[in-house]
Amino acid sequence: MAPRVPRGASEGCSLREKLSQMMRLAQKPAIVRDAPTQGGILNCSRYDHEQLHHKLTGCDPRISCQHDSQDSASFPEVKRPKPAVDTKAVASNTLTITKPHPLLFPFSEFQTMPNIGVYGGSFDPIHFGHLLLAEFCREQAQLDEVWFVPVKHAPHKIEGPIASDKHRLEMLQIATWGQSGYRVNALEIERGGISYTVDTLEQLTQSAPESKFFLLMGADSLNEFSTWREPAKICELAIPLVVVRGGEAEPDWTILQNYVAGDLRTIQKRHRIEFPAVDLSSSEIRHRLSQGKSIRFQTPRSIEQYICANNLYKVQSEAASGESS
Repeated sequence: MAPRVPRGASEGCSLREKLSQMMRLAQKPAIVRDAPTQGGILNCSRYDHEQLHHKLTGCDPRISCQHDSQDSASFPEVKRPKPAVDTKAVASNTLTITKPHPLLFPFSEFQTMPNIGVYGGSFDPIHFGHLLLAEFCREQAQLDEVWFVPVKHAPHKIEGPIASDKHRLEMLQIATWGQSGYRVNALEIERGGISYTVDTLEQLTQSAPESKFFLLMGADSLNEFSTWREPAKICELAIPLVVVRGGEAEPDWTILQNYVAGDLRTIQKRHRIEFPAVDLSSSEIRHRLSQGKSIRFQTPRSIEQYICANNLYKVQSEAASGESS
């Protein structure tokens, strides 16, 4: 008699192959990265939870998975503990998982990433220079995540951003969509007023005390760092990462000596990020758009289309499409 194949499973797929597939799928962060979280807890609807279970196991989550006797000898049956469930949430058709299922997350404890880079700016609009800088910092400083934090109003700029807060947030979300290790944090926009870095870092450290924060800044910002509000406290809350672009003059590293430990050589080694010369700027993109010129290959195509669709930066009717084809 042929062994019973569980409903939803593939015919001819052994348990060993299925477990291997489960482990590969469970390592993909995109499965849960966009799910709403609160305090490190994954909140999802009953339907989403069942669909996730079905994707990983190939079985209907409402029935027990069975396997053939040959695989049973190699893989003894594992008792699957039920995740802790909020009964009130169940009544409202939602599940709150306070502990990860061992088969869904076999290689992690589903905890907040410890090393987080904070990348502030107007992002008006975001372009490939921003994205490349974030990736170089993430790689060289071994960051788990980089958070894009759009400013409400920069203290060193008289005029605020050209595009609205809504448009800048949406462009950031579009540009980072589906990219593991990148998030958009609207903290400064929600707080309102002038966006001081020290205030932002204080809020972030209070909301995520288990995380280690790194502040991404350019070499030009380091030269003005002593004029920032409470630079000493900023260095207590986060580790500065100074991006030095190719072809640029070396920044004045003695400025950091007043706020971080170590001699100049040590400071450069710990806080320096090397970045190639990328001649892109938001102001130049806005200028080209205002003249009806193409911005192709300067920003993601999806951002280009968003700008054109929403008529941002006084874009003309044929502008920004880059003579699309």
